[in-house]
Amino acid sequence: IGNEVVTRAELFHNKNKLKWVITEDEIPIRGMHQEVRWESNHANLVFLSNELQPVALEKDDRRHLVVYTPSANDEDLYLRVADFLRRGGAAKFMHYLLHCVDTEGFNEFTKPLMTQAKETLIELGLKPAERFANEWLEGLLPLPLQVCSAEQLYRVFRRWSELNGERFAPPQATFTKQVERHVFERAERDPESGERLPPRLAYKVIKLAHDSGARKSVRCWLPAGTGPLQGVTEGEWAAACVDSFEMHANRFGRMAAEAPE
Repeated sequence: IGNEVVTRAELFHNKNKLKWVITEDEIPIRGMHQEVRWESNHANLVFLSNELQPVALEKDDRRHLVVYTPSANDEDLYLRVADFLRRGGAAKFMHYLLHCVDTEGFNEFTKPLMTQAKETLIELGLKPAERFANEWLEGLLPLPLQVCSAEQLYRVFRRWSELNGERFAPPQATFTKQVERHVFERAERDPESGERLPPRLAYKVIKLAHDSGARKSVRCWLPAGTGPLQGVTEGEWAAACVDSFEMHANRFGRMAAEAPE
């Protein structure tokens, strides 16, 4: 039985230790003043917690099943459950699972069911850059989903961090890599071929072409499904998008500055 962690630091420090105990065949044990020995792992882990985030789950977690239990029910329910257990309820429940539940295709490699509680727990474990990218891509921010420069999006992210109480925003290079990896890992697969579809957001250097004839290479974010119209070059299209996005970025910045404390 896993008791809830004490501090947020322990939450993430213990994450990889728990992975080992859940999935590996052997686990290391170190006694006081003794060498490490390896023992067969027969552990089954259950975490019971009142915490909103008792464990830190990754986006592609395949180890945990998460179940949210509602608030306490009437006392009669618990009395009936206790009576059921006294009358061999555990064996009856095992018989039900073995003979009445279709487990065809289920084995040790089957992924746990995705529940609403698990989705919520994964969301809580996202990095600020990942949550920001999700909100932008899902249309939850007062910003158009269009091509913009890396500098513009990072500037908006810094304002978003202030609004959401994120005290330690990563530097731009880290933000970029976190978002790139996040959208790649969340890329969907074609239902027929099973092949991975392009990510919803791409990072690319584009040589912007302005009306004056000037050209400048700029790192840009390109949402999937966007692109220049026929007869317009990528540089001309991207330059117009970056220019128009600047107005929205500035407006978002003012909104953050004027937000009540």
